[in-house]
Amino acid sequence: DKIDRDDHKGVPFGDIAPGSFGVLPSNRNWDQRRKVIMKTVGINFASQYIPLMNQAVDEWILEIEINKELDFSFEMSKITFKVITKILFGKDIDKMG
Repeated sequence: DKIDRDDHKGVPFGDIAPGSFGVLPSNRNWDQRRKVIMKTVGINFASQYIPLMNQAVDEWILEIEINKELDFSFEMSKITFKVITKILFGKDIDKMG
């Protein structure tokens, strides 16, 4: 079976931004958009967020239950949403809740 971004209906990022870049099906058009974005953003720009990504994963690890089955796609969307939120609204966004 093919698993695609379009198959992830109901995951947090798909609910918040339906039809956005992160949840579009993988077709020729999607690949072209990805290449344009990667040229614009580039690895050097994105690498500044690696510590933030590591922190989000470390926090996620503390939240999961050991030996429990996980929906990895759902879990990854939660981590991604946390990272994007911190990038957009600041690293201290958790303190506002």
